[in-house]
Amino acid sequence: MHHDISCIIGKTFYQGLLEDGNHMPCEFLSFKSAFVMIHLDNSCELFRDQSYYNPAEAETVKALVNALSKNYDDIGVLSPYTAQVNWLVQQKIAGGKCEIKTIDSFQGREKRVIVFSSVRAHK
Repeated sequence: MHHDISCIIGKTFYQGLLEDGNHMPCEFLSFKSAFVMIHLDNSCELFRDQSYYNPAEAETVKALVNALSKNYDDIGVLSPYTAQVNWLVQQKIAGGKCEIKTIDSFQGREKRVIVFSSVRAHK
């Protein structure tokens, strides 16, 4: 795990006791950090089948993963909402080569790149 990510987790959940293994270089696109948040001004969540999805966020995730897939083939997309996962799977992101799962169904596995789709958009 990259140090930028483990610091957030370590401070939040482990009182700073979490230790890093090997340090990974930060080489993703032109980001200067391994942990990047992208804010979308004009997105809204929708409710379907007792779950939430966000089409505008899904399009952003699709564009980001398609760009990342030019350099990486080990990409995962995670979302806490089944409806968002289903919406993203239908989009055939990166030619269907990336793994798209709910957080629960992905638990315990690793990918070189993880894109998290939070879905919720409160104004």
